[in-house]
Amino acid sequence: MMVCSKLNSAEELRPIIKSTDSMDMFALTIMESTLLYIPSDLFRNTKYQKIRFLNTQLMSLSDGDLAFEGLEDRLEELRATDAQYITQWDWSQLKNHRRLSLIDINLIAMYSIEQEFPPLKSLRTLGISKAEISSIHPTAFARLEGLWLLDLRDNLITEMTRSMLPNPAEELHILELSGNSLTSLPADMFEGMPSLKQLELNYNKLITLEEETFLWPFENLQTLMLKGNEFRCDCRLRWMKTKTVNYRHVPPLVFDFPVHDPVFRLQRLSSTGKHCSCMHLQRLGRWSHDDVQQGDVC
Repeated sequence: MMVCSKLNSAEELRPIIKSTDSMDMFALTIMESTLLYIPSDLFRNTKYQKIRFLNTQLMSLSDGDLAFEGLEDRLEELRATDAQYITQWDWSQLKNHRRLSLIDINLIAMYSIEQEFPPLKSLRTLGISKAEISSIHPTAFARLEGLWLLDLRDNLITEMTRSMLPNPAEELHILELSGNSLTSLPADMFEGMPSLKQLELNYNKLITLEEETFLWPFENLQTLMLKGNEFRCDCRLRWMKTKTVNYRHVPPLVFDFPVHDPVFRLQRLSSTGKHCSCMHLQRLGRWSHDDVQQGDVC
C-alpha cells in the first residue's frame, strides 16, 4: 500500500506513481491534497486495485475522456472521503473499467448527480452519502444492472423515481435512502426488484404509507426501516390492518418507529375492526401520542 499526502499538483504525483511501474501495489491513498485532475495515463503499467482520496480536493477524475487508463482490468474500488469544496465528476470517464465493483463517496459536496452512470457491469456497491445531493438525473443508475447495494443516505433528496434504477433490477438487494427529505415514493418504485431484501427510509419526511407503493415491501422484504418519520395516523393507513399480508416468509419484519418506542411489529396490527384512528392503532400496536399526529376516525 502507498500513501501520498500534501500534494498540490498532478506533476508532483507523477514520479511517485511511475516509480511503482510493474510492481504489485495493492492500494493507493492520496490524502490532504489539492489536485485539479488525475492525468489519464498516470497508471499505465501499474497494478493498483484500490484507490482512495482522503480529505483531498479533486476537481476531475481525468484530464481526458478516460480515467485511470491502464487499470481497466485491475481497479476494483474507488473511494473518496471528506472534501471541503464542490466536486462534480464526469462518471463517463470510468466507462472502460471492467472490474470496478465499488464506488464510495462520502462527505464530499456534489449537490447533484447530473448525468447517467455508464454501464459498469461489475459494479456491485455504489454509495454517495453526505454529499448534499438534492437532485438526481432521471436515469442516473439505470444502466448499473449488477448493482447489489445503492446507498444514498444523508443527502437532501426530495424525489426518487423508478426510472433512476435498473429495470429490472434483478441484483439489487439493499436500497438505503435514510436521512433525506422524501415525502413519498411512486407506486411503481419497487416493480422489477425481485431480489430486494432491505429498504431503509429512516429520518425522511414521510407522513403516510401508500398501499400501492408499500404493500409489496411489506410482503417481500426482510427489513424495512422507517424510524424518525412523522407519520400521521389516519385512514390512509387502514390498509395495514385490513389487507391480508403474508408475514411468514419474512420474519421478523420490523418497523423501527416511532423514535420513543423503537420496535413496532406489524404482526400486532389486527385485521378486524372498522377504525383507523391513532387511538385504535395505539391499542393494536405501540404508537404513542408523542410520536404520531392524530388523524380522523374512519
